Amino acid sequence: MQQNKRRIKIKESNNYGLDRVSMIAEFEGNEENLLKIEVNKVLPVLPLRNMVLFPTAILPVAVGRESSLELIEEAERTKGYFAVVCQKDPKIEAPTINDIYEIGTVGKIIKLIKFPDGNATALLQGFRRVKIKRITRKEPYMRGSVEPIVEPVPDDKNDEYRIIVDKCLSTAVRILELGEQPAPESIFTLKNVKSGLVLINHLSMNTTLPVKEKMEMLCEDSMIERGYKLLSFLKKELRIAELYEKVRNRTRADLDEQQREYYLQQQLKNIQEELGEYSTQEQDAMELRHQACNKFWSEEASDVFEREVSK
Repeated sequence: MQQNKRRIKIKESNNYGLDRVSMIAEFEGNEENLLKIEVNKVLPVLPLRNMVLFPTAILPVAVGRESSLELIEEAERTKGYFAVVCQKDPKIEAPTINDIYEIGTVGKIIKLIKFPDGNATALLQGFRRVKIKRITRKEPYMRGSVEPIVEPVPDDKNDEYRIIVDKCLSTAVRILELGEQPAPESIFTLKNVKSGLVLINHLSMNTTLPVKEKMEMLCEDSMIERGYKLLSFLKKELRIAELYEKVRNRTRADLDEQQREYYLQQQLKNIQEELGEYSTQEQDAMELRHQACNKFWSEEASDVFEREVSK
């Protein structure tokens, strides 16, 4: 099968319900073909910590484990497919089939960047979902027998699907707009995604949901239901973003008023100094100090007096 030509866009944000870095691939062709690729019955298995690869999505992965690096290097060399799964417990160094979720996504290397310290970062392209039936080999990396999962995609003319996609898009854009650092390029990129399939999977993967809830979304066979789950999360995050915006605006208004008062006080003080005048408070303080000259106080009492007058 001929690979669809893609252009990768990188977007950065530090907004509430969306991760700071995410990538979107735009295809010249039918993205749904990614869900229909033919794969071998036995595939290498790449376990990830705290990351879930969704179909049609692009995921940057830092590769540190020796077994994972060997798998990635071979996959890049052979241009082969492999199954990408998520660990249930990220602390486990050598996971077994009992330590990984049984539903994963077929992946392929787009680009591999190696570093002098021996680590590497790989850009993975997500294809169709698969179920890991059993592990057939553990060394030098895991291999397992897999069962492809059929994933029906709603027609773009389906009103319910189209409305869900539109609502997910508008809600995600609003979250980005309310971020502490607005991300116009990210918003522009999202608005120009032509495929509802790509948009829902991209946003689902890049939310800050816990792994368990992301896996629930990945395991959802219906794109419409996956869209509903995504929209529910985005709406909650939007309410939080709006609350933060309200707090920021009130705090900013308070600070602006304080700064204005300080500025006016400084102006008044400068004018008085230029005219050789003293404020009423300064005159009162001078009078109190004059009267205190006739008092015989202890050193401690004098210190307290001066401190209070200075206020």
